[in-house]
Amino acid sequence: MTVPDEKMSEPERAYVTNTPYDDAFRTMLNDCSPLVIPLVNEMFGKDYKGDEEVIFHPDTHYVNQEGGHEEKRITDSFFSIVSDTEERYLLECQSTSDNSMLVRLFEYATQAALDSHTIDDFCLKVTIPAVAVLFLRSTRTTPTKMRVEISTPGGDVGFGVPTLRMRDYTLDDIFRRHLFFLIPFYIFTRESEFDDMETDADALGGLAAEYTRIIGRLEAEALAGTITHYQKLTIIEMSRVVLDQMAGKRAGIREKVGAIMGGVVLEHESKTIYNEGLQEGLREGQREMVRRGLEAGVDASLLARMADVDVATVERWRDATADEA
Repeated sequence: MTVPDEKMSEPERAYVTNTPYDDAFRTMLNDCSPLVIPLVNEMFGKDYKGDEEVIFHPDTHYVNQEGGHEEKRITDSFFSIVSDTEERYLLECQSTSDNSMLVRLFEYATQAALDSHTIDDFCLKVTIPAVAVLFLRSTRTTPTKMRVEISTPGGDVGFGVPTLRMRDYTLDDIFRRHLFFLIPFYIFTRESEFDDMETDADALGGLAAEYTRIIGRLEAEALAGTITHYQKLTIIEMSRVVLDQMAGKRAGIREKVGAIMGGVVLEHESKTIYNEGLQEGLREGQREMVRRGLEAGVDASLLARMADVDVATVERWRDATADEA
């Protein structure tokens, strides 16, 4: 989470202060970037296969204001998907809608376009990225699509801004369409029932059972190879992050469902497991190099330099190998 500087203006502070929803959204993007591809397919009507490369671009931009002042803008995600061509996307996560949202989106999109502009023979060329919004909360009046229209001296141009409302998707929809990216935010669809759950044990038990089924279905997807084990753990743990924030002081929901979800907040267990696995893999590779070197009669000090370990470690591994034999 970015902490606002005390010297920042109030509008600037608002833009750099993230919520736990923003943090979960960014964590999903950074740690499970392939899962954003089905979401792009859903929102933009694309047909990516899912194995395309996702490239993230800087998401901090500075917008010039009156008097030469610059204000910082933090976008939720600005990335490219590389297939036969490279297409750029700007995806915003909103807990609620407001009338100024389209203005902010236009600022983000045009600044992103300017950041990658080209000038050729006194001709400025900019490319506006495709823009979409994920609404975590929504009502009947929350738009299902939006549009930006621009009048220029050369004619009128415009582009659509598709939206996705969490309330429109059931769990079956999410799993059937492989929209696993949305699972941490599924709890928003049950928010209106929170007060009842605090006083109705059956209602709370129903929510707990639903999340038990979510974990079971994620496990099945991981076993089938649709998602990785690491992605499964990240989804579960980011669900816990969002749940903790959503439940607030409702101890019953946090304790009952939180115990099922498990995990810690943003420095999540899955990342620790993954990093430990990398370290373990590196260590095994070093040991194998040393073993083969010893068999070939390579000097221990030379092996230590080759494997980037100290001589004592080489000697310990040599002794362990001898004991195993």
